[in-house]
Amino acid sequence: MRERPVRGAQGAIGNMIEAESLQRSFGARRAVRGLSLSVRPGQILGLLGPNGAGKTTTLRMLAGVLAPDAGVARIGGHDVQRQALAARRVLGYLPEGAPLYAEMSVHALLMFVARVRGLRRAHLAQRYESVVQALELENLLAQTI
Repeated sequence: MRERPVRGAQGAIGNMIEAESLQRSFGARRAVRGLSLSVRPGQILGLLGPNGAGKTTTLRMLAGVLAPDAGVARIGGHDVQRQALAARRVLGYLPEGAPLYAEMSVHALLMFVARVRGLRRAHLAQRYESVVQALELENLLAQTI
């Protein structure tokens, strides 16, 4: 895990991502067993492990896409199951194999997501620049995804 300065996360308090005793099974197979973690604003976390280790299941639970059998996941202090809308306001989640339009550039994807999420035109330029800078995408905007 490494840290870098947070850009555009004004007012972020405490942990940005939290998991407390997350568990998830698929039938008799336990994919995630008692996972607890916390990530502060500005930290970068990588999940490493072999196929079937529970990495994707963990990310899906943290994003609120998959309900855990037990435990709690929080994004920005919001329970992703009980406060889903508030959690989604501070979360971006792009799963592997996400459906994208062919030949879409990084810029086009960011604009598409802004429209889908209902970002108002008055806030678009500021939010766009904030995301581009935070993710260091300045040199990649014209690149095809």
